[in-house]
Amino acid sequence: MDEREACEHFAGEIPDPPDPERMKEVLEQIQLYCAGTDARLAALKSKYANNIKVMSKLNEYDEIIERARR
Repeated sequence: MDEREACEHFAGEIPDPPDPERMKEVLEQIQLYCAGTDARLAALKSKYANNIKVMSKLNEYDEIIERARR
């Protein structure tokens, strides 16, 4: 969950107007924190499918953040 939250944070840090140096930094952080989180989220949802408390937290996250960021 920490990685997913960091991923979402940096995804919201895309500079506007574009700043090449900042964009490079942000993209590095997105790669670091977002890579593999879609699969890990799906695995957690499968593992905790019967745990209402855990599922309520997991359901707060978008299921396909990696493809959306490419």
